[in-house]
Amino acid sequence: MLASAIAWGGGLLLNFDFALPAAHADKALATGIALLLVHGIACRLAGLYRGIWVFASLPDLKRVMKAVGASAFTLLVLTLLDRSTPPLPSSMIILYPMLLLLIMGGSRAAGRMWKEYYTYGDLMAAGKPVVVVGAGTGGAMLVRELERSPDWRVVALVDDDPAKWGRDLRGRPVVGSVAMLPRVLKDHKAQHVILAMPSAATKALRHAADIAIHAGAQVFTLPGLDDLMSGKVFINTMRPVDIEDLLGREPVKIDTPHIQAMIRGKTVLITGAAARSAASSAASWPVSTLRVSFWSRTASSRFTASSSGSATIDPRLK
Repeated sequence: MLASAIAWGGGLLLNFDFALPAAHADKALATGIALLLVHGIACRLAGLYRGIWVFASLPDLKRVMKAVGASAFTLLVLTLLDRSTPPLPSSMIILYPMLLLLIMGGSRAAGRMWKEYYTYGDLMAAGKPVVVVGAGTGGAMLVRELERSPDWRVVALVDDDPAKWGRDLRGRPVVGSVAMLPRVLKDHKAQHVILAMPSAATKALRHAADIAIHAGAQVFTLPGLDDLMSGKVFINTMRPVDIEDLLGREPVKIDTPHIQAMIRGKTVLITGAAARSAASSAASWPVSTLRVSFWSRTASSRFTASSSGSATIDPRLK
């Protein structure tokens, strides 16, 4: 209600160059009282008196606009019905709601900003510098959460969308494409990268992870977009990138017991660059009569695993 009184009085002073004529005083007072009552009822119906200023958000702004709209409509009706002399200034139909919205919305925004700075202001300069890959929905939500963390400090973002280059996301610059990651990490002396592309294709995730790893950075990832939108805390769910994140499919689970039964007592040839790892794995299989030979073109050698649990290199193929 105080905001309504200030907006009405301020609008009148602006309209009459800070010199309200005596002829308008009585009508201005009566109209102001009517607007005050209507605005008070509108604020109560909109639920504004139940809100907490320091937690003001978009729903609170919508309530403010409803209350302002009710007051503005009331003033419009009073102005149209007024037939006395001198009439109510028609400019107040514009000035009053504008000032009322500025006072009510601005005061709540200022309260929220003060609360954010008082609570998290010291954390903004603390924490390890990190570069975020992705300036979309996931990136925006991540930056907001990291602002409240003492462990991380977002210094820049990269995104392959040229429309986002040179823009700011919650005060952090989107400096360029993912290919610029090495230079961005060097410029900001950062050693950590977070992939904030929960809905991106596997190829894009693999490309970004490869660039970051080759630049010497430690790479973290986030859960899926559905989990992000559900309100889960980022800091608790963020984790280093696993190979499963870059597969583009569910990991294959090997049916070890059935494979053991199928190849028991047989000689098996396994080719590929992973032959050494396969030999080590096969040597640990608990079978009594198993001989497995592995050959790798790149290694130019032959490995033999037996039931004794050891793997040896065949010297004839060295």
